[in-house]
Amino acid sequence: YTSIPVPKVISYSNTNELIGYEYILMTYVPGIPLSDVYDSLNFEERKPYLFQLAKIYVEMVNIDIRSADMNKLGCFEKINEKDGAFEAVLCPNVDSQQGPHENIYDYSCDYIKFRFPEMLQSKYSHYVPKFEAIIKSLR
Repeated sequence: YTSIPVPKVISYSNTNELIGYEYILMTYVPGIPLSDVYDSLNFEERKPYLFQLAKIYVEMVNIDIRSADMNKLGCFEKINEKDGAFEAVLCPNVDSQQGPHENIYDYSCDYIKFRFPEMLQSKYSHYVPKFEAIIKSLR
């Protein structure tokens, strides 16, 4: 369905009974988190990463979730043990509005809105009104 490198889910729990939180145990995907180096890069050094992120986003937008045997995007509650497919429903202990969503646009808008409080306390606070305008125009 995609060429985006993603880890394989080994185990998960959608309750807080075992460790006090829901969790997902996944295989390791090598790399360095972009957030670890982003602030140290100048604009020219950031360009390849930004283009790669844009390419990944375009690939995600073009996934037909129905033909990929997925019902929704975002938080999921269970994996079908027979074929390993995810069933997206809101987990009981999730405290955000991060899913499930019908499409990547709704997921992206809600994810950005979820990050507003954090953004308002950062050096990027001036972008919040711009993001709000973008979200309003998409809906």
